[in-house]
Amino acid sequence: MISKRSLCAALLLGGLATSVSAQAPAPYEATPELVEAAKKEGKAVWYTATDVQVSEKAGAAFEAFSPSHKREYIDWITEARTEATRTRRLETAVGWMAEGKPRNWKYTNC
Repeated sequence: MISKRSLCAALLLGGLATSVSAQAPAPYEATPELVEAAKKEGKAVWYTATDVQVSEKAGAAFEAFSPSHKREYIDWITEARTEATRTRRLETAVGWMAEGKPRNWKYTNC
């Protein structure tokens, strides 16, 4: 079952696509109706302007992460105060996820 946070992550990735491509539509707000429709469908749609191979790897890695690792990425991105920071964090997160790294991968061997 898809959570509201997973849906928000997918919508944020859609926001990345709109900042890169002027022709892309604006991302949707996470309304209760949209959340319910996503729950019925049972999956999140991954929209991005990132290279297809990178985005597929990142999407597969994100889906394979434990709920706590997913939450760490989502919280890190959504807690940014400015759109520029959110975009920068999102770009970094997609790269890390494409490499299969959890959010706090730097501290795993401490």
